Amino acid sequence: MIPEVYGEKGWSLLSSAAQYYEDAKECFKKALEEFPDNIEWNVGYATDLSRLEGFSGTPKVYEHSPLISHMICSLNEEYDKAEEIYNNLLTLKGVRPENKQAICLQAGLFELKSKRSESNTITDFLEGVKVKYNSNEEKRCRVKLEMIVERRLHRNPRDCKALSVLGFLHQLDGEKSKAIEYFEKALEFDPANEIYLSAVCELKE
Repeated sequence: MIPEVYGEKGWSLLSSAAQYYEDAKECFKKALEEFPDNIEWNVGYATDLSRLEGFSGTPKVYEHSPLISHMICSLNEEYDKAEEIYNNLLTLKGVRPENKQAICLQAGLFELKSKRSESNTITDFLEGVKVKYNSNEEKRCRVKLEMIVERRLHRNPRDCKALSVLGFLHQLDGEKSKAIEYFEKALEFDPANEIYLSAVCELKE
């Protein structure tokens, strides 16, 4: 089959039951062998790997997609190239919500494991959580986000970014009083932060 057919078949299988995810992965891999920089197929491949990894609980390294860090760019320490790919994917418009969450998840894992940047990791996982769609990718973004925030606050209870993330998560859950509490704590240590100020004002309206 031509790459376009493999790509379409991959999406079709990915939208079916979980038992077809392995077949979908193979379809995306075959499509990407011909066009490794195709954004749409990279998104599909990333979503597929994210779901498979979620089922197994074990990270895996696959070939043929420049999206996965977990991947060749990272292994060769070509971080700039990998980061460019992730940044392009993160700015795509019209991406399906579950795919957007998969991109945020993989980008966050790349930042955490390859670049050791907790700050950028928080940003990526938070973007995945902000996409209001109930998916496995969203759950994994949230769990990993909460783990990082807890670790940061254990090291430094005055970590305003970690406090603000907890504020946002409580806001997302409809827990206004707890959200205000954490945003106000963040403001104690960063009183000029307009984002925290805006969040408090919005929650108190």
